[in-house]
Amino acid sequence: MKIIQIIFTLNQGGAERFVLDLSNELAQKHDVHLFIVRNEEEKNDFFKNELDDKVKYRSLGFQYGFKPFDHLKIYKLIKEENPDVVHCHMNTILLVLLPSIFLKEIKFFHTVHNDAKKEAKNLLFSGLRKFFYQKSLIHPITISQESKDSFLRFYGFDNSTLIYNGRKFPEKTGNFLKVKSEIESLKEAPTDLVFLHVARFNEQKNQFMLIRVFNQLIRENNGIILLIVGMGFDFEEAEELVATAGKGIYFLGEKTNVADYYHSADAFCLSSHFEGMPISIIEAFACGCVPICTPVGGITNVVKNGTTGFLSKDTSEASYYLSVKEFLKNPDSIDRNGLKVYFEKNFSIKKCAELYEKTFQKGMKKTTKLLESV
Repeated sequence: MKIIQIIFTLNQGGAERFVLDLSNELAQKHDVHLFIVRNEEEKNDFFKNELDDKVKYRSLGFQYGFKPFDHLKIYKLIKEENPDVVHCHMNTILLVLLPSIFLKEIKFFHTVHNDAKKEAKNLLFSGLRKFFYQKSLIHPITISQESKDSFLRFYGFDNSTLIYNGRKFPEKTGNFLKVKSEIESLKEAPTDLVFLHVARFNEQKNQFMLIRVFNQLIRENNGIILLIVGMGFDFEEAEELVATAGKGIYFLGEKTNVADYYHSADAFCLSSHFEGMPISIIEAFACGCVPICTPVGGITNVVKNGTTGFLSKDTSEASYYLSVKEFLKNPDSIDRNGLKVYFEKNFSIKKCAELYEKTFQKGMKKTTKLLESV
């Protein structure tokens, strides 16, 4: 198959990480082209150096905002490339509306990476998505049972294919021992437990609440530190958050070797208001790092309280605080090797890519039958 993947950037983020891993895996058997929409010179290619040589990469250089010429350009590009499949992500679905109408021999897919309502954003975008999904011009793919349920609740029908997100195993890098040493130097005592939060600065992640909870826990002398890895915390918008963080909370910025931090941490924290199926949770499982999360999106489908992590009762500060305290009562209550097995059985990128491959092939057969009947 010839497959075109389309995403806005390869910046540090869950959807971007997923598209990279999926493209690399599919490229072992198929002709995969990866288009990023934005200009790579504007720091939009964080993951680019991890692309497999078999993936054909192209930066389209589109600017922000709606520009009709961009839609014509991508229509011509897809027509010239003539792939079997176009697989778009996030709001790049808007760029393939025109091609999906006129290029009938190509099958179009769109992965819904978040809660359906939240990702659609407004009435116009949601109306367009609903029309193209319902007419099967673009086939939706949901990434967890809760993601699929949110699709049904929001659109009033469900023709989506459910494929849980996958991840290539996050290997330790040559800097692992250096990272271990760095983390040890941040501890007040050698026995301090290490909590990790991996995410960009974003209101969705409810990071003000996370900071308040850890400020309180550290004041109570629980023997812990919190490491925050991700972009955006040095932006002006994040100044208030950073200023709120007390002793024992460290903002480490973007890291290309984030796996070293997962492998070095005792627990992973995610305090989001809403989610799809976070790649960061899958990374935590793979590294045997115990997740402590709010009960939103696909998290509720994969984190079983007391078995594969800890779930707060709701997204409130008090509830999340109690979940962290529950972990602190017995940090070894979760089998860390069991988490790694759980990852391998359910969330490996190989398993995920096989399901995407089958879905693409099934869609292509339907398209062929439709064309033959015309």
